[in-house]
Amino acid sequence: YEVETISAAQLRLAVPPRAADYEVAAVPRSIPTDARLLSFMPHMHLRGKSFRYDVEFPDGRRRCVLQIPSYDFNWQTEYWLKEPLRLPAGTRVHATAHFDNSEANLNNPDPDQTVRWGEQTWDEMMIGYFTIAVSKSAAERRRRERASIDPRARRLFERLDRNRDGMLTREEIPRKSRQHFRRTDRNGDGIVSLKELADFLSSRSK
Repeated sequence: YEVETISAAQLRLAVPPRAADYEVAAVPRSIPTDARLLSFMPHMHLRGKSFRYDVEFPDGRRRCVLQIPSYDFNWQTEYWLKEPLRLPAGTRVHATAHFDNSEANLNNPDPDQTVRWGEQTWDEMMIGYFTIAVSKSAAERRRRERASIDPRARRLFERLDRNRDGMLTREEIPRKSRQHFRRTDRNGDGIVSLKELADFLSSRSK
């Protein structure tokens, strides 16, 4: 097996002033090949309150795999499953966070501000990192697939992928190009992969 760290994130953050329990859902992450789920590492900043991961199996069943009721920015750790969880290809990983932007949150820099995505601790982030193990043969197939992609598509993808999580959300696409997002997202999972972007650009050039 080979281990990969991927994520479900939400860049479109706007936590209202004085909101004590504001919910933000990440764009679900689809698992393209059979895998084993190993661990989790949620990431928020000072207004982070709670975090939850769910997996949605291809048959529609949904299961909570980790719930952190009291998130602490100063104690960010990785949570390992006691036993790896088998994920069939097509399983979607969901992440849901709650933020406390009220004055009751003693770590809150300013409860009167609308808080958006940013790298500083007075900004916020919402990223649900998780690790999976995939077979070496599946990992090798994906490497060959990436190597066969037009370098121009790869460079564009890397430029647009602001948070370097290996996927493009609608918010990372320039506004003038967002009208093409649904056509580019061929499997309809709410994100654009490198291959989907390359296929779209190839179809446009024909």
